[in-house]
Amino acid sequence: MLATPAEAKRRNAEELHPETPPPSANGNEGTKTGGQLTKVTVNLVPRAVAALDEVAAITHDTKTEAINRSLQLYAYLQKMIEEGYSVCLMDPEEKTVVQLQLF
Repeated sequence: MLATPAEAKRRNAEELHPETPPPSANGNEGTKTGGQLTKVTVNLVPRAVAALDEVAAITHDTKTEAINRSLQLYAYLQKMIEEGYSVCLMDPEEKTVVQLQLF
């Protein structure tokens, strides 16, 4: 059964933004990994850099926030696909549904 846009938005918000613990004693923001931040260096292809810039501009998030949210979303979608779910997009006007293919 497809969720309404409002239901989907609420569920996604709950999945992507679980309650964040308060900052830890060492001054790092609290995270589900015990309050420690992990610095990671990545090499992005130009297409990924453009996507990062685009999502940061659309959401008004920092690039760090955009990367964190993107990884959480990707993990969630992969988990749902592994459990047998399909990821679909629905045109709000025509009510047509298209299955999203992750690559």
